[in-house]
Order: sequence, then structure tokens, then C-alpha cells
Amino acid sequence: CRVLSTKNFTDEVLQLRLKVDNGGPFHFSAGQYATLTFPFDSLDSRDYSMANSPNDEVLEFQVRLIPEGKFSGRLAKELQAGSRIKVTGPFGSAYWREMHGWPMICIAGGTGIAPILSILRTSLPVISYPVYLYFGMRNERDIYLQNELKKMVSMFPNLRVQFVVSDECTPELGSQVDLRYGLVTEAVIQDFDHLTDFKVYTAGPPEMVQIVLEIADRLGVHNRDVHADPFYAAEK
Repeated sequence: CRVLSTKNFTDEVLQLRLKVDNGGPFHFSAGQYATLTFPFDSLDSRDYSMANSPNDEVLEFQVRLIPEGKFSGRLAKELQAGSRIKVTGPFGSAYWREMHGWPMICIAGGTGIAPILSILRTSLPVISYPVYLYFGMRNERDIYLQNELKKMVSMFPNLRVQFVVSDECTPELGSQVDLRYGLVTEAVIQDFDHLTDFKVYTAGPPEMVQIVLEIADRLGVHNRDVHADPFYAAEK
């Protein structure tokens, strides 16, 4: 793939946009991920979810920039428009189930929003059932995508979006987003006494994903209706 652009959403999140040059088109289901590898360096690779709809020609990834991170550091420092990087996949089973016609709730932590965003971008134009998104971050400085999600809410009346930050601090965003403090999983428990017949899609830190699985079970979601991809941060 050829790099079209890189952009910092925040100090810790890099948007990477790619165009398939050879071996395409790249077919995948909304919610899946791929392995990114530097050319001529097959041992240096990481998995990232596509944030774009499968209908889009441009691949979008949202990379968490880890301090002193070997791979994410290289992405941030070495890639620029015109650079090449290898994309292998798709992988993962937490993809959007198109035939399910009941409400769905999407719970994302940090860059776990990427596969959820792919699901939203793909599903919202063609569905009418309720969709709830809970997007959790550490603090307000970590919030991104607020403009796009706000636009989605205005375009699709069946979508509800809730931003949740775990570290309470002086509000910086004002009325730009519907913001709550605490854990994103606690917000879900506060808002729902059951999730029977819901589809649950979740991605993010393994601890958060595990709690979501427990909550889904407690609130009546069948195992077959829970789709999860925890993100394990690389040590380097």
C-alpha cells in the first residue's frame, strides 16, 4: 500500500490513510483488522483495525502512539505521503452481522473506536434500528472524532453517542460533546437494565472488554450476540 496521508488526532493517536497499489482490492468485513508490516522487515509488524467502510477505496487505521514504541514510533517518524507499507488480512471475528435486525450497542475504549467506526460507517446508511455508541477515554485531551460523530448523529436519528472519560478534570470541551465522567462500562450499567435481543460490539483494552463481556451476560445478552476484539499493547 501507498501512504496517502498521516495526521495526529491527538498526541497519542495517529491516523494513517493508505491506498492499495498492488494485490488489491482489499476485501474485509466492517470490524475486522489487518497486519501492517514495514517492507523488507517481516519481523516488525503490528495488528490494527480498519476504521473505514469496506466500500471505501482508501484504508484508514488509527494507531495508538506508545512512548518509545518500536513499531508505532516508526510509523510516526518514517511514514509520509508516498511511503509504502504492507497490509495483510483481513483477520478477526468481531465484524458487523448484517442480518441482525435488533438494536446494537457499541462500546469502545481508546483506539478501539476504529473497528466500531468501521461498523457505524457501514451500517448506519442501511439500517433503521437503534444504535448506541459508548466511547471511553482516560481524559478529555484523549477525545477525538467528536466532529464526525456529531455529524453522524445529525444524519442518522437512530444513533446515540456517549463520550465517557475516566479521569475527572476541569471541562475543556464545554458543550461540544455529551460528556460523562467515570468508567465507560459503568455508564452502560447506569443506562440499561437489560440488553436482551441486542447485538454487542466492543473493542479496546482487554480489561475493559472483559468487563463488557461480564456486563453483557448479566444483562441478558446471548453469547452468540457478543462480538469482541481486545487490543493487547505491544511491549515495544
